[in-house]
Amino acid sequence: MTNLNDGKLTFPNRWGGIVVLAIGLAVSSSWASDLAVDHLFAVKSGDVAEEFHVGQTDPSGLLCFNFDTAPTSNHVYDQSASFHVGTVWSGATWTAAGHTEGSAAFSFSGVMSGSITLTNIPALNNPATTKAITMTAWVQTTNAYGHVIGAYSGTAPHYGYSLAFGFGGVNKLSLWTGGSAWYGGGSTEATDGNWHFVAAVVQSNNYTLYVDANVDGQGTCDPITSYTGTRAIGHRADAGSWPFVGKIDEVQIFDRALSSQEVAAVRSGTRTAVYSNVALRVEAGAVTIPRLVPQGDIGMGIYSDGP
Repeated sequence: MTNLNDGKLTFPNRWGGIVVLAIGLAVSSSWASDLAVDHLFAVKSGDVAEEFHVGQTDPSGLLCFNFDTAPTSNHVYDQSASFHVGTVWSGATWTAAGHTEGSAAFSFSGVMSGSITLTNIPALNNPATTKAITMTAWVQTTNAYGHVIGAYSGTAPHYGYSLAFGFGGVNKLSLWTGGSAWYGGGSTEATDGNWHFVAAVVQSNNYTLYVDANVDGQGTCDPITSYTGTRAIGHRADAGSWPFVGKIDEVQIFDRALSSQEVAAVRSGTRTAVYSNVALRVEAGAVTIPRLVPQGDIGMGIYSDGP
């Protein structure tokens, strides 16, 4: 039998055969029937398997592009439970140089067509119902203006929502909620060419902007309005003016207002919109599950063809 103690699952040395692991997060107390399997793969005792990024899955996550995998046939794939597919257009280029060592990102050249677009995604209109949204991303730019997440119509009355730079104040993080004005103009200029974590949180008629998990502006705003059209990363949704120039990494959207502590957790990677992810490492016959506070219980199934 295996031994699970202090987060480490140890295989006895006599297990020299193939071990198949299914790791997932339970979404209720009866995890046997509700297990969301995240990783299913085979390893040999003593082999070293990939160490997966880990975070606490947030059930309110609507979108999560970490961009760590190169696009396939000009498509990138959402890691949230919504499983969106983004189309990569000319001017958006995948790069292995993300915001931290080992992560990747997309570089945007600023051409009008350069973006990642998402179409026919009803779930991304949820914030119009909940009247709440949190948008987060890592960005690197020196441009005073540019759309990070463009999810609104370029035709009046401009329904939707957007996270950008410059429109609420030159070089400043800015927010659009589908009304008649941009909000922002905080004290931090995050367009200095370094990587910065940016976030916008809206709850009804109130907003808070964050740069590197620090509050950089707050006040009242128009409520989120319904918009079912194209969404874009690195551009306005209708490919209008002010495309983004620079790099964007780890774009996430939640259909509720995260607290300041939760925003900080997204920045550190301990909270995520990734669907049911649990990290594990197989090395020298042992699987290690890091300490974390998951959404539900951790479930594990094991098969070995060894004695």
